[in-house]
Amino acid sequence: MIHLPYIFLLLFLSIFCELLFGSYGIIIPFTAIIIFYLTMIYNLKIGIILAVIAGFLLEILYARTFYISPITLSFISIFSVFWLHKGVVKGIHLQMLPGGIVSFIYTFPILLINYFLYESGLIIFFTNILVLLGAIIFGAVLLPITILLLDIINLKLKISLYTNSKKRIS
Repeated sequence: MIHLPYIFLLLFLSIFCELLFGSYGIIIPFTAIIIFYLTMIYNLKIGIILAVIAGFLLEILYARTFYISPITLSFISIFSVFWLHKGVVKGIHLQMLPGGIVSFIYTFPILLINYFLYESGLIIFFTNILVLLGAIIFGAVLLPITILLLDIINLKLKISLYTNSKKRIS
């Protein structure tokens, strides 16, 4: 019974933090990281449902006209299942790679759409590259920290752990 409030609390906090930093022009993919984490500890179906819900909420709250976040967050859910089967989930320090990939999957389409639909030019192009690199670095650092903190909380709540998710599929 603790799962549903826990999931929505994590999503609320991630959307809130993303909007907080996004209002200053800093893209930190909190929601993408949480979707990746929740898909890993639950399953793909729940991950995609949460991705679509969180994506539409983000798009509505950002007042974007092109709804790309539900699609990119759904791809992140699919990537997390791929990472579960092919990647290494035991070592926390090895989670920087999927953190960077998740950040790229989430940030690149948003920047691409903004560049071609709303603004263009050489300065904006290089600014978008810097924003993308910053988001990738933030995601690569944020995912291992998120895994560490949420696995500690999950241990107390007796919820599946990220570091044990590979055992569930074998």
